[in-house]
Amino acid sequence: MRPIKFRAFHKELKVMREVLNLNIAFNEVRVADYHDNVWFEDTFELMQFTGLHDKNDNPIFEGDIVRYFIPIPHIPRSSFKDGHIVKFKRGRFGILPIHPHYLHPDDRKFQSLFTIRKEYLEIEGNIHENGELLCDQNQ
Repeated sequence: MRPIKFRAFHKELKVMREVLNLNIAFNEVRVADYHDNVWFEDTFELMQFTGLHDKNDNPIFEGDIVRYFIPIPHIPRSSFKDGHIVKFKRGRFGILPIHPHYLHPDDRKFQSLFTIRKEYLEIEGNIHENGELLCDQNQ
């Protein structure tokens, strides 16, 4: 069974923190920082742990930007695809391409994370702290 973990991004402070406690009744989270702060509903965005790790054993969360490569015999490891965003859709975690010409209204390019071997995935950042990765892909 995978552990249920979250991280939270504070929209105003622009910081990411590990979530220690969720209080759904009051729409608040207690986060890991020096002051043991509580953040309230409209100030943060939650991202759930997928239960998977990348090739460097980093935990993969919703909102992460990942690269993955398809191993092709006799071609060097440089066959990385464009960046992808980790999302939760259709009851599972998966990836969608960042580059706009890959996007399709019915999300045909959505690929389940559970069909990709961990050694083919590498986290580059996340959509909140590494927005430049989104811009780089769209040029």
